[in-house]
Order: sequence, then structure tokens, then C-alpha cells
Amino acid sequence: MGAAGMTPGGVVEKPAPLPVGNVMIVCPVCNRPTRVGVRDKDSHGQQVKVPRLQAPDCGEEIDR
Repeated sequence: MGAAGMTPGGVVEKPAPLPVGNVMIVCPVCNRPTRVGVRDKDSHGQQVKVPRLQAPDCGEEIDR
């Protein structure tokens, strides 16, 4: 029996969508991937929600 028309086994690479839940941003200060959280901040007498990094020892705010 011949193997005419069959492809060899192995890993086949093909483009696929990436789930948004698997995306992390890299902290510009500590250069590590981290998730994004929200912190309340007082700005001109009003409470404003500010996005920040959730790295345990970093906590930098994200510039918009």
C-alpha cells in the first residue's frame, strides 16, 4: 500500500484568533507581564477610576 496524497504527521502551524482573556500588558517599570485592574482616585474633588497594573510589587498607573 502506498502513501499517495497523505501528509506527514507533525505540528501544523496556522493562524487562529487569540482569546482576549489571555492577553497581558508588559509593565514599563518592572518589564513583566501583568493584568490590569482599577483603583479609585480623588481628582479635583471627584472620584475617578484609574486603570493600574496588578503586579504585586509594582502597582503603576497606566497612562491613557
